Amino acid sequence: MEIYSPYNVDMEKISGDKKALDSFAQNVESLNDNQRKLLFSADMPYILQAICLTYNFSENHSAELSRVISDVIFGKIKGTDFVQEVAIRLKIDVTTSEMIKSEIRNKLFTPMLQKGQGSALAPQAQRPMPQPPAPPSMKNAPPVNQSNVIDLIN
Repeated sequence: MEIYSPYNVDMEKISGDKKALDSFAQNVESLNDNQRKLLFSADMPYILQAICLTYNFSENHSAELSRVISDVIFGKIKGTDFVQEVAIRLKIDVTTSEMIKSEIRNKLFTPMLQKGQGSALAPQAQRPMPQPPAPPSMKNAPPVNQSNVIDLIN
């Protein structure tokens, strides 16, 4: 069985179409460094192969799973929609899709989180909004002599 990576899953389709290749290249260029690293991850095919073998997926399942991951990386679908997209596209139950999401998040996306970066498949917790710092206290400010003002305008 051939295992596709999100990078090359549709390369055969677009390889003869210069316009499609240019569009793909522009999309890759628009990714941030972490998204690009994930897209070109050397671990990705091995992780996908292990998932496909675990769930007895066909080559079509493998390709479609790679397309869903690609769509998440490129921002075509939200990470929060991953489970439903996998269930619909691979025609599997939501429970299995949730397990696949967990495996992909833990083996691919979590290493990026450990480096302090965000992840499209990270658990969607509400992050508190940062509060602006309080203005400095003027209680301990040195006294200002008002007669020491210089008129710079005249």
